[in-house]
Amino acid sequence: MRRSRLPWSSACHSMCTAAAQAIMSSMRSGPPAAYAERAAREGYFFSVPPSIERSPHFQDLVRRLPLESLLLESDAPALPPRAGERNVPANVAISCAAIARIKGVTPDVVAATTTANAIRLFTPR
Repeated sequence: MRRSRLPWSSACHSMCTAAAQAIMSSMRSGPPAAYAERAAREGYFFSVPPSIERSPHFQDLVRRLPLESLLLESDAPALPPRAGERNVPANVAISCAAIARIKGVTPDVVAATTTANAIRLFTPR
């Protein structure tokens, strides 16, 4: 398992792969943006759930992090786009559209980049 030198790593769930890269998720109150930026520079990926629609924290992280550090996630049944609803995997399209809006690119660009990021993350080296 990869050991992070980041001071907030215990505040995030992280999953490590054979490639020794990590995904940071469930960051509802998560790391300060400066730490997230540092983690992105160190090769961490950040998964973005549909709750980005109602989360200023996720919106700020997406604004500050490079698209090459982002992944789409459904986190079903948790973290729906609207509070009180049940989340479903198809809601990754909501995450994709929100990232596109924030980054000023098309959803196709977000889909292609996050797919390439996932392939890069999960392809054994």
